[in-house]
Amino acid sequence: MILIAEDHRHDLQELALDPTEGYVSAYLHVDDFQAHISDTPHKIVFGNSAHEMNAIAYAKLQHETAGRK
Repeated sequence: MILIAEDHRHDLQELALDPTEGYVSAYLHVDDFQAHISDTPHKIVFGNSAHEMNAIAYAKLQHETAGRK
């Protein structure tokens, strides 16, 4: 699943990317999703990278969250 959001709510992003809850492969923001939208479905469908993309996105979010504390 690819999610494009207009807000920057980190609680929603964490819920979407959490592999035990949402398992979203890509959480894109409306301001810059055009830069990633064409490549992302190709990676998911033909590269079978949905799980890997989720793990990377969730790890990045966890790192960003830890940096804010």
